[in-house]
Amino acid sequence: MESERVILKRLREINGLTIRQAAEQVGRSIGWLSEIETGSRKCALKVRDREKLMQLYKADKYKRQFGSWLTNAQKETNKQKAPSLDGAIYKYLRTEKAKMTLKKVALRLGVSLGYLSKIESNQRTPKKEMKEKMLKLYGYSVNSFRNFTTANKRANNIPKRYKLNIVLNSLSDDLVAKVFEFAYELQAINLK
Repeated sequence: MESERVILKRLREINGLTIRQAAEQVGRSIGWLSEIETGSRKCALKVRDREKLMQLYKADKYKRQFGSWLTNAQKETNKQKAPSLDGAIYKYLRTEKAKMTLKKVALRLGVSLGYLSKIESNQRTPKKEMKEKMLKLYGYSVNSFRNFTTANKRANNIPKRYKLNIVLNSLSDDLVAKVFEFAYELQAINLK
């Protein structure tokens, strides 16, 4: 259970215990406790083990804080899951501003078409030197690029289709199917 994982890890940290120390004190292995805290353990935590951990961590003292810990953990998870839209920016600068084909850029930079395509679809992140070369070729600086990621006015110039492709590539097949169903319904409504 996700909430239990977050609470147990936070309690251990507040009590200043390492995973090793906590595992030893409840008579379990380091790997066992690590799997509990990371959520990689497939089976549920036994009641007896949960009670041992809660007692060790003096959980009753902190019960009022559990809700805020869970909220903060969810916010952090959401931040980590949001895909970067850098690839859409590269594609926009190449196609709309520099008016260049992938082939032409690949030749000028001495890289493969596949490599550039992966950068534009967010499957690869260019190294700093390559990023600078690409941006220079497109007539932009690293600071200008940064403005596309932070300044709303400039970020809104990036076509939504470019951004949507990146977001879709980061979703599971089930979620892509739901997005497709939603878009299909929108199209049907639009045609009426």
